Amino acid sequence: RHGDKDKAALKAALIRTKRLRHGDKDKSALVTARQREKEAWMEQVIQEEQNRPLEVTDDFIRTYEQREVEESERLEAEVGRHIKNLKQLKRSLQVRAGEKERMARYRTKKA
Repeated sequence: RHGDKDKAALKAALIRTKRLRHGDKDKSALVTARQREKEAWMEQVIQEEQNRPLEVTDDFIRTYEQREVEESERLEAEVGRHIKNLKQLKRSLQVRAGEKERMARYRTKKA
């Protein structure tokens, strides 16, 4: 008798497990469908926002243009400093090369 009860309990547990699994599949399909709907909606909203023209004020445009002018001036000044430093370095190397040449001549004459 105990064996029959165990078999019946095991069978009932298997049936419950099957029902739960089947129910989980239905729930997961519903969740997946809702998720796809939400993704499609989000994609549509993003697309609509990207298609709309960007609205900016005149003040924003003036500020932007001013920043662009300042950035351009800053870059020009930076390039100017760079060129000045390169010229100074060239002169320094020429002076050093001249001194090295004079030292070589001096050593040659001395020897």
